[in-house]
Amino acid sequence: MARGLILAALAGCPRPEVTREIPGTATFADSGDAALLLSAVYTTRDADAPYFADEDAHDFGIALYEAGLDLSDPVELARVPDPYGGLLRYTTLYWSRDAGRAVAVVAGLPVLIDTDTGAIAELHLPPGEAPRVLGPDVPDEAGLALGAVPSPDGATVAAHYTLATVAEDGLTLRYRHAVGLFALPDGGYLGAVELADWTGSDQPLRIDPPPMSLDIPVPEPPAIPQFTVLARPTYFLWATDGTGGWVVDRAFDGEANRASWVDVATLTVTPVPADGDVPAVAVPTASDAVHPSGTVLLLEEPVDAPNDAAFATATASGWQGFGPETQPLATLDYGL
Repeated sequence: MARGLILAALAGCPRPEVTREIPGTATFADSGDAALLLSAVYTTRDADAPYFADEDAHDFGIALYEAGLDLSDPVELARVPDPYGGLLRYTTLYWSRDAGRAVAVVAGLPVLIDTDTGAIAELHLPPGEAPRVLGPDVPDEAGLALGAVPSPDGATVAAHYTLATVAEDGLTLRYRHAVGLFALPDGGYLGAVELADWTGSDQPLRIDPPPMSLDIPVPEPPAIPQFTVLARPTYFLWATDGTGGWVVDRAFDGEANRASWVDVATLTVTPVPADGDVPAVAVPTASDAVHPSGTVLLLEEPVDAPNDAAFATATASGWQGFGPETQPLATLDYGL
């Protein structure tokens, strides 16, 4: 009788809360001498639920680590709440080390993360700027930032904004594009420019990472590995001197490639002629998930145990990293 009462009481007790930490995104420093790792942290009573399907998950946060190029000797830099409910784990990350800031886009909003304290600052277009650069018929909060990339000199962030509208046929999407510029490290607004040449285009202007042949360390059976390369598409390619950058539309179906140069100092946009130069490789800036040496940052998630995710590295054969090399616009293909 007593034993039955004890078991019944235990069955009615809530399960204890546990804190989980799941690796998420990472990048190399623009200085080339370290890696920045970002993991999601959350509390749950369901320790066995996969992180992406845990209905009890709450109290989301992030943990930032600095590690060696081979991910050795990670040192915790900061551990703070994630105001976006765990979404920072899924972002493309860049790290301007001299500025002490990581740059990401979460839910269409560019953010700066102080790598010393973990403090998060949002980058907003001031009132009136979104209608000016994306169209007078749109509200201030219109437009999503699809990408935000720090300049290689650690002075400026370029955020690429896109507004999708439905054409008169009710089926086709048409895009408007703009680039907003913000200062590092404080995030001060510098200005924004409309990419007028692409107004009404049917292209989102996404630039995929260069193709690469990877030497990936495959675990021994019975583990079922699943690797994600943390180098992701970009929308802006910085010049090595930080004076500006390019927006590039790699054409298909026999159409001509198009590109524009965005000048930081003058806040102007200049179309690039067919014989004009653009970056030879689609690497956006000095900070990237692929090191100039060819070391690639990966996320390894076992298919049967996603909560055991871990950061890993691989080697990209024949990799050509961020640099001053250019090629004529008319001949580029970025390996596609």
